[in-house]
Amino acid sequence: MGDSWRVLGRALKVSSLCLDDIEAHYSRFGTEELVWGVLEKWAERGNPTKEGLLQAVKRIGGENILGPPMTDHHRDILQTFHPYIHIEIMDVEWLIPYLRGYKILTNSQIKMIRQGHGRFGKIENLLDMLPYLGCRAFDGFVKALEQSGHMHIAMKLREAESMDPCVFENAEIGGETLPEESLEESAVKEVDKEAAFSEQDTTIDENDIEMALIASGIYVQKFNMDHNGGYVHLKEVGVTLVVPRGSFSEGTVIEMYLGVSWRPGDSPHLAGKETRTSPIVVCGPHNLTFKKPVYLSFPHCIPHVDDAETELMFWISKTDLLGTCKWSAAGNDLVVIFSQNRCTAALWNLCKYTTSSSKKKMLASVFGEFDSGTELLQIVVNCISDTPDEITVLDCWMTRNGLKRIAPDGYFDLYICPHSGVDQSDGDHDNDEHVVCKDDHNVLVTLNEYQGWVLKGKDEDENKKVLKYQRMIDDKRPYCTFALKRECTADIFEGKILVAQTGNEDKLEFEVHRPLHQIEKDPEETQLSQSSAGPSGENQSQMTPQPLVPKAGPSMFLIQNIGQLQINQNGDQELTIPEQPAPVHVLQRYLLLEAKENLDQIFKIPQVWETIVHVLELRLGNDCVPDEPVEFVFCHLQGSFQLLKWLLKNIVERVKEIVEPSVMKVMISEVTKAQVHEVECKNLRKQLSFIANGRFDIRRLLDFLFSKSIISDSGMEEIYSKKTSSEQCSLLLHMVLKCSLDKDPVRHLREGFAEIDRLDLVELLVVKPEDVQDSYIPDEALRPGE
Repeated sequence: MGDSWRVLGRALKVSSLCLDDIEAHYSRFGTEELVWGVLEKWAERGNPTKEGLLQAVKRIGGENILGPPMTDHHRDILQTFHPYIHIEIMDVEWLIPYLRGYKILTNSQIKMIRQGHGRFGKIENLLDMLPYLGCRAFDGFVKALEQSGHMHIAMKLREAESMDPCVFENAEIGGETLPEESLEESAVKEVDKEAAFSEQDTTIDENDIEMALIASGIYVQKFNMDHNGGYVHLKEVGVTLVVPRGSFSEGTVIEMYLGVSWRPGDSPHLAGKETRTSPIVVCGPHNLTFKKPVYLSFPHCIPHVDDAETELMFWISKTDLLGTCKWSAAGNDLVVIFSQNRCTAALWNLCKYTTSSSKKKMLASVFGEFDSGTELLQIVVNCISDTPDEITVLDCWMTRNGLKRIAPDGYFDLYICPHSGVDQSDGDHDNDEHVVCKDDHNVLVTLNEYQGWVLKGKDEDENKKVLKYQRMIDDKRPYCTFALKRECTADIFEGKILVAQTGNEDKLEFEVHRPLHQIEKDPEETQLSQSSAGPSGENQSQMTPQPLVPKAGPSMFLIQNIGQLQINQNGDQELTIPEQPAPVHVLQRYLLLEAKENLDQIFKIPQVWETIVHVLELRLGNDCVPDEPVEFVFCHLQGSFQLLKWLLKNIVERVKEIVEPSVMKVMISEVTKAQVHEVECKNLRKQLSFIANGRFDIRRLLDFLFSKSIISDSGMEEIYSKKTSSEQCSLLLHMVLKCSLDKDPVRHLREGFAEIDRLDLVELLVVKPEDVQDSYIPDEALRPGE
């Protein structure tokens, strides 16, 4: 029952006083004793029956423990494979969305699983719980393994399940005595198993499908968009979508999505001399056609974009989110621009997009962990594409495994062999001779000058590891591991790490100087196992993508529907209906329409547009000026008024002969106002809950805001119709957020709080200078996620 023992007690009509007494006496003994205490109190009330208990359990959503129990054969399989599963499962979080969706786990059981210490503790809790979750639990568990990237575990369990229980009991698991079956027999059994499972109550609601989708390698954010337009920026992956006003018919509300995919099958099959250089961006719905173009901007890792010899390709797959990708190169009619680290396109439809090039910029990073108990230091060197999505996945993965950066990241240009590509095995390359390249293009990682430490390993060249070139081309995030034993009393590790591609003059050298206490192993954390290394001591494992974890909070960021759903930040990762949907940030919401139209006219002047292209270091797919240049540039600047203001200040002197400086200063002033309004509204949304429960004189505040025309007569009546002061205040604050910005509602709200002597609330809503600062470094400012 997990934490639902108290809910069970209420369903059995045990008094709150008795439940408090049970908690006081039995909580230190665990959940089992708490449930037993509830049953004892229930029995003392007289005439306890099995039917009464089952009805109570069913009322609180415990249906999964009411059906037939798991078979002995399935329990034996789980018990036999327990050590193997315990080691091989990468993360319980990848399985939970599926197990919840198939109604194997309840929310309270999920919470109980997450109470385990570290990765292995959570896995242990799940495995201990599974045998008691009913006859459907085994099939649901195997299906969850299959869909979360643990196919090798699922295959072993299915293989054991197909065996006769008596034969299985005497079989050597993991050896060669397990009976083999033909592919046809296996397929038939799999189909039968699917059919049997589908007969059960396995309805998965839409939210569970979405969460499972993300766990399997797709990160998506959903939102509602109407005819007013707006923009959405995914900071974790650096992707921005801007929908201009009038892209839809008035009164239309469209549910849209934006995200990235790491699924191997979604990547385009490129010939020699090319490699994918951007995340695979997914947006939709794919069958939607806009009345005017929308603007999509996402990062790339193409070095030397301004070099005419650098080949740039923009790829489109006109398929939906789960459809098989069919990639084709964009035509000349599509407006596409490339800056030093971003690509922006004007689109009439939404589908899947990515880029490719003959060059690729790689990021090399060095992580480490020191175990004071064993005196072992583990160093992990990673090479990934230099894009925010890859960096975010890497940081999540290293953090989950207790590893910390021990040196600043470095960058190098990966040489792309003209004979490399997905068809290398059969020599079908993009040249006339179809020659398979025999040269070595792998990356060699060398550890040097590590005095006071001894490398653990059998090979003489244990200080040299190889990262496979093809894995970098395929974005499989290769890494290698060094294990060192301390043989001195020094509390600092010093050494040098050289990263160099064979035949490439571009080399990296890391100088590591790290106090050991800063990277000491946490007993609750796990580390990457050196035992998983290959025969040569290298580890070429693919880091499977996982749901992204934002730096701001403890909860995993699974999915956010701006129009309907929000994340419950209590750690349960459950989607709940909020009192008021969070609004979509709209460009026109903060920048007055007249100012936007004037700025559009300025940007459409050829000389001004050329200046913008020069300042932002853009490389155009063609010379066309977009129909909505402000929306286009705003998207490329990741929806930032701060960067838009920086751009205007950089071009004002260069276009003074074409546009009056006074006109440009007015535009800068309007953008600054929009930036201030955006920060004001952001601060108010952040503090909504706190202010709503602030216990102040709401009548005086309402009178003040009414006098400033922020609240109307009908608004006053609606607010006073609410029963509690917190409800009244919550509605008032939402009305302030919806009020037209030309009335300056948040400023008047601050003045209202000052009028009623609540200066603490005034302070919460003040726009600080650093929120609208004007100092920028272009390369850093335009680089997402830093």
